Amino acid sequence: MARPSRKTQFRLQTLLFVVAVFCTSMGVFGPYGFVFASLVVVAIAVARIVNWNWRKLTVVGSVLSALFLIGWLIYQLSNQPGCIIERRSSCLGRLRNLVCALHQYHQDHGSFPPVYIPDEDGKPMHSWRVLLLPYLEQEGLYAQYNFNEPWNGPSNRTLASQMSADYACPADPEAGRNTSYLAVVGQKAAWHGSEPVKKPEISDPASTIMLVEVADSGINWMEPRDLSFEQALAGVNPAWGTGISSKHVHKGGYFFHDEPAGACVAFVDGSAQLLDQRIPPETLEALLTANGGETVDWESLRYEVPKRIHWPRVLAVVALVVSVVLLVWCVWRRGVIVFVDRKGRPEQAQRSSGI
Repeated sequence: MARPSRKTQFRLQTLLFVVAVFCTSMGVFGPYGFVFASLVVVAIAVARIVNWNWRKLTVVGSVLSALFLIGWLIYQLSNQPGCIIERRSSCLGRLRNLVCALHQYHQDHGSFPPVYIPDEDGKPMHSWRVLLLPYLEQEGLYAQYNFNEPWNGPSNRTLASQMSADYACPADPEAGRNTSYLAVVGQKAAWHGSEPVKKPEISDPASTIMLVEVADSGINWMEPRDLSFEQALAGVNPAWGTGISSKHVHKGGYFFHDEPAGACVAFVDGSAQLLDQRIPPETLEALLTANGGETVDWESLRYEVPKRIHWPRVLAVVALVVSVVLLVWCVWRRGVIVFVDRKGRPEQAQRSSGI
């Protein structure tokens, strides 16, 4: 006797839990979550098809846990803070190289370079960054620069994208042709505009800032424009306006927020430090002043990085675990699919071992 035809229908509850597993997995692991969720769903489906008992289910659970840990490790390794620390160290190293080049310039010319060379009307025409090129092993680029026309003249304009890597912070992705490092200019600062400054004019070189980092400066490396003393006093990573700033962060780990790490600065004596954005205004002003005679206690400027829980990520992990548990419960307790006859009536065998 021919068996009556029948068709299958997936349980809506099962499908909802599968969607939940995919959504929460991608919320935890990003794009890799799709692969992880696929492995989880396939493993649960295979285990249900062969109708494993609870002992075998324990093995499946162990495998799923291993997959979870492997996925977790892959995600964590792809977001490890090592590269962030390396970029920060590289930024500090480039600032030290720039100050070293400035001292070599001083040795040859008897003074540091001026912030800019003015034209006949006194307007800035050429930047100190161009004057420093021969001391950064960029003699070829320096030879191409035409001092007879402005920095953005017809010939010099072709050099706009040929910025030396010494002027770009590795943590600033926007520093393609715009410099990450600026001089602080003012009568109280270490730079005095078009007037060259000599070492004896700076009484406290170990605590006088010479160069600062500015993220997204919007200043082409040849442009004779830098940071004023007043702009620098706005603080580190100011909420608005242009000031000392960077893209450096303290990695908090998966369950904690990343925190801003301040900005890098270089001093006249060639040292470089990371200034915390919580530095007191009076201390920052003392560091920017060339002849204030202040002494800075660096130990007092070391702050603990705050730990703020990243609640969306915590909830995403909890939701992933819950969705996987509910999917397993749904599959084992209620079945994956339901067989129905042509009239849509469910058969007696509600629990199926197949998908």
